[in-house]
Amino acid sequence: MALAGLLPVLIPLLTLFFLILFVRRRLFWRMAARNFLRHRKHTLLASLGFVMGTVIITSSLVMGDTLGSMVESLLYDALWEIDEAVAVRDPAGDELFFTLDQGEWLVEEISKIEAVEAAAVEITLSAAVVDEQSQQFEPAVNLHALESDSFFARFRDTSGKVPLPREGVLIVESLAEDLMAEEGDQLTIFTEYGNFTSEVYRVVKGELRGGQGGIFININYLWETLNLTPSGNIILISNRGGVKGGMRYSEEVVRAIEALLEGASHPSGYPFQVVLDKKESVENMRKQLESVSTLFLVFGSFSIIAGLVLIVNIFVMLAEERRVEMGIMRAVGMKQGELARVYTAEGSFYGALAAVLGVPMGLLASYVLMSLFSRIVQNVGGEADMLRYYTFTPTSILLGASGGFILSIAAVIFISIRVSKLEIASAIRDLPPSPIPRGERKITVLGGVFLLLGALLTLAGMRLEAAWGPLTGISLITVGSAFVLRRFLGDRIPFTLMGIVLLIWWFIPTPSIFEGYSGGMDLFVLSGIFTTFAGITIIVFNSDILLCFVEKLSLALKRSPAPVKIAISYPHRKPFRTSVTIFVFALVTFTITVMTVLNGVFVENKEAILEQQSGGYDIFAMCFLRPGEGVEEEIEESFPEVVAVDSAVSGSAIMLFRYGRYTFEYPLTLYGVNSTFAERNSFSFSEVEKGLTEKEAWGMVIRGEGAILGMGGGGMGGSIARAGDLITLKNLRGEEVKLEVVGVLSSFILGGVIVSREVAEDAFNITAERMFFLKTAPGADKEHISQDLERTFIRYGMNVIVVEDIVDQVLMAQSQIFDLFNVFLGLGLIVGVAGLGIVTSKSIHERRHEIGVMRAIGFRRRGVVKAFLIEQSYISTLGIGLGMILGAALGYMIWNNELSEVYPEFSFPIAKLLIIAAIAFSVAFLSIIPSARGAAKVEPAEALRYE
Repeated sequence: MALAGLLPVLIPLLTLFFLILFVRRRLFWRMAARNFLRHRKHTLLASLGFVMGTVIITSSLVMGDTLGSMVESLLYDALWEIDEAVAVRDPAGDELFFTLDQGEWLVEEISKIEAVEAAAVEITLSAAVVDEQSQQFEPAVNLHALESDSFFARFRDTSGKVPLPREGVLIVESLAEDLMAEEGDQLTIFTEYGNFTSEVYRVVKGELRGGQGGIFININYLWETLNLTPSGNIILISNRGGVKGGMRYSEEVVRAIEALLEGASHPSGYPFQVVLDKKESVENMRKQLESVSTLFLVFGSFSIIAGLVLIVNIFVMLAEERRVEMGIMRAVGMKQGELARVYTAEGSFYGALAAVLGVPMGLLASYVLMSLFSRIVQNVGGEADMLRYYTFTPTSILLGASGGFILSIAAVIFISIRVSKLEIASAIRDLPPSPIPRGERKITVLGGVFLLLGALLTLAGMRLEAAWGPLTGISLITVGSAFVLRRFLGDRIPFTLMGIVLLIWWFIPTPSIFEGYSGGMDLFVLSGIFTTFAGITIIVFNSDILLCFVEKLSLALKRSPAPVKIAISYPHRKPFRTSVTIFVFALVTFTITVMTVLNGVFVENKEAILEQQSGGYDIFAMCFLRPGEGVEEEIEESFPEVVAVDSAVSGSAIMLFRYGRYTFEYPLTLYGVNSTFAERNSFSFSEVEKGLTEKEAWGMVIRGEGAILGMGGGGMGGSIARAGDLITLKNLRGEEVKLEVVGVLSSFILGGVIVSREVAEDAFNITAERMFFLKTAPGADKEHISQDLERTFIRYGMNVIVVEDIVDQVLMAQSQIFDLFNVFLGLGLIVGVAGLGIVTSKSIHERRHEIGVMRAIGFRRRGVVKAFLIEQSYISTLGIGLGMILGAALGYMIWNNELSEVYPEFSFPIAKLLIIAAIAFSVAFLSIIPSARGAAKVEPAEALRYE
């Protein structure tokens, strides 16, 4: 991560900065420490804003650590001490046999490499298995054949080490559970080279070599049983250093092996190649998992921003409370910069406290979130207990603590400079600061800076074809224009227009000039910031209209407007403080609302999603063993409930894509389809080449003039190429085929690249019909049909999925993940509640005289409590309401512009949003009751004498 690379520079610089500040100005630190310790209760409350950044960063990174630990552990368990593997693969992705002599020669040469500890010839086959006693079956398992005395033949059960028998098989306990198999059971094993029956010698644990799972058999026994010529199809290599230590030699060993393989040939013409590199697998996995931490950081950024805004609010309030003190300090000779440094020093105490408190709170938050995430994964059949992999690294702790501290200090420095600029005379007399005159030159200059910065960002975004540039740039141009126009039109008109223009800019469809620009989750964050800022600006600069409306509403309800006017007048007298508090509530509620609305759209459109993913079929079947002829006909004859069957040949290919000066290879599944499939399927497209209809796109594929990419499963073509692009596919002989992408499917189940059957057979030598698409009669029991299909075609290793079941699982997991992110965002609401509590507490201290007057003119204690509750309820309601309105508007805009064609039904989950709003409002309401009751206890005589 970028921050990790900056830490070695930032931390020493910050340390040096504060050491110099301490040595040269010890008085500053004493003054800062006095202020920090003066009101300890307020200090703890204020620390919540500082803590939030640390909590979010720490929890996000620790979740990434935990997921990384889990996947690495599973990878190490599966590969054990296998660091590399060499094989020859056919177009279907299966390993081809080579002679035993050639295999032994390669093993001998590889063993001469200094870093290699062991190498051995083995056979790995795809198989299907039936337990003859329990009659349970598994259509897709791995069958491993090796020498009994091989370095890799190490197994263990509950009693200790287990040898690989001369006859019989070992099965791993996970497979034994699925088959309900026990020692002595007879297993019928189906392979592409024949079938045989063998006895279960022992059930072994999923560790050591058993971590690969499946069935293990003596290689000589397999040769004899299947009448195979002594041969192998894979060579396993283990480096010196054990399970993890061997990876440090991987690059050296792979280079040596690749040089060695240049002199090896195979009768098929396909090359020997390194098909497994443990180090590369681990590194790729780590890169993929970085996106998990990034995703949580993106959503957590809303809470981080809320925390930073709270920090700003706290220091503005502290400055207002200490205006007289600051005025005296400036009057006796303290310079403006020195006053700013006092506040910076005080902020460093808050930042340090945030680091100390935030890290353990972040660890707790990550543990809770990981527990919830584990349940989601369990619901879709994943790892049973992810919490056993819970871990964190020193780097993550350091990043969390230092990241939170740096963000806090940055916010403090910014606000310290602002609060240090005060009028000495008015500060000493405790008079409110003079309003900024309309013709203030600094405001106009600031507007010019915004205009220039906005123009530069717009041009940069257009040059990079990045959407954030023009969206942010034009927004800043709008803000700058308002600052400049203020000189001529005052505050209300330019800033109200600014808010309206910003809302229109972010909610209208993207102008055609910016179509095709790239964008990601950063746009979501930016939209939240700018639209919330725009909404609050409109409210603040038209507060008198809002106050008039509330007053008339009170009269219409035959209620005295006095408590309401008193309650609402104070927030409007303190616009900055009120705006910041509303912003925190609105920003977090905005994010939760957008996610809830989008999730509601997906749930409401289940039938549309099912049609989109199924392509008009109900069942997908994949044969892991090469099937014989006539599978389609046999399905139609044996299963009368199946009304249509289409097939596709499938195998492996490699897509080449370029990024800058580099070319990357991406392995994917290639499907070859015929005209019947093209005419019958109803898969929806996320995009089609300009000028083509979906039917014409399929026609181009069948004529061999193009390819269609799938979004999920075997490939991520949709994220690599777009409709209209020219892609390069490479077969396993290294020959390249260029095809035009005529469309991209929306299906996340069918992935890879789809070409005509002729292209698949001629260019890629993929001829086996392995993929079948079945449509069942209305009312047919699809679950029963799928089980019967697997049992009937067990000899082909047919694995069957019911599309509706997959869609249900995905929607359930998606809904739960949305809820998980909402929980994560709930941390931001905690900041909002804390901010409201601080504002209420501080305002009571400031308004003791006002409270005394209220009590003196007849307000009872209950009336004072009521006024304060109305005041803070008004603020929280504005924040929650504004966030929900803006979030609902953005959610609708995303649906209308991007999703409506595929998901025609729009659903606004009003009940769920009202529950969220009620919870947020209730917590905020309860948080201000103690302060409101404290205000009511103020005695009139005491308050009126208070200075």
